[in-house]
Amino acid sequence: MQKLEVKAVISRFGGRSTLWRKLGAAGHKINIRAIDQWVARENIPTVWIIRLLELAGNEGWNFSIKDFLSPTNNGLHQD
Repeated sequence: MQKLEVKAVISRFGGRSTLWRKLGAAGHKINIRAIDQWVARENIPTVWIIRLLELAGNEGWNFSIKDFLSPTNNGLHQD
């Protein structure tokens, strides 16, 4: 199983405040506390992943979710 490195995603967009401003400028209404919740939950909702993909494309860079995945060890032994 892999885990999304939410903090790394947010950092790639310039941090939480910058990301919030960029999303707002792109016409996406979001409360900055919602971004904080992504970190707390270690999850970004799918609708926002899609918007981040669009935002990155509009900024001229390739955002690939696989670049922000890390393996997790949930205590299961795999052979």
